[in-house]
Amino acid sequence: MLKIYNPTQRILIVKNKKGKIVKAYGGAIATEYWHKHLNKIATNSIN
Repeated sequence: MLKIYNPTQRILIVKNKKGKIVKAYGGAIATEYWHKHLNKIATNSIN
């Protein structure tokens, strides 16, 4: 799973290993989802 976030357009695209788009989020949902994802990474790296 590859997550690509475009801050200028506020779009979050989730791709699978083959590069096929699985999910795409837009607007506030994308921003919120991305920040949750970043927090998860930060929390995991601390622990």
